[in-house]
Amino acid sequence: MVEEAYVLLDATRSTPQIIQHQIIRNFADECDLKISFYGAEFRGCESAHMQLKQYVEEKKINNFLLYSIYQFYDSSNGFDIDFLEYILLKEKNIFFAAEKISVKNLEILENLKNELKIAHINLKNRNS
Repeated sequence: MVEEAYVLLDATRSTPQIIQHQIIRNFADECDLKISFYGAEFRGCESAHMQLKQYVEEKKINNFLLYSIYQFYDSSNGFDIDFLEYILLKEKNIFFAAEKISVKNLEILENLKNELKIAHINLKNRNS
C-alpha cells in the first residue's frame, strides 16, 4: 500500500539538491511512499527542526522522509535522539534515504542508538 510522505531536504546543501532528490525518490519507491511535499529547514536553523516540528504537530501525514540521519546530528551533542523519540511518540514514521533507514517505532530507534553513538565518537575523533 502506497503511503503519503513529506520530504525535508538537507538545508546545509552539503549534498547538491539534485542528488538529494534522486536518492530520496529512489528510496521512496523502495518504501512505497508517495512524495506529496518537499521542504527544508531554514538555513542556519537546521538543528532546531522548526519546520519538521510544525509538520509533526499540525499535519495529518504520518511519514517524514529526510535525506540523511545527519540532519539530526550536532558535532557537540551527537544525534538528537530525543527529537526522534518525540516524532515516534506522535505515532509518525521517519525515513532517512541516504542511509536507507526506516524508523517506525521506539524498538527500531533503540536498536539504532548504539550505531549513532559509535558514529558520533568516530566523527569526534576524526575531527580532533
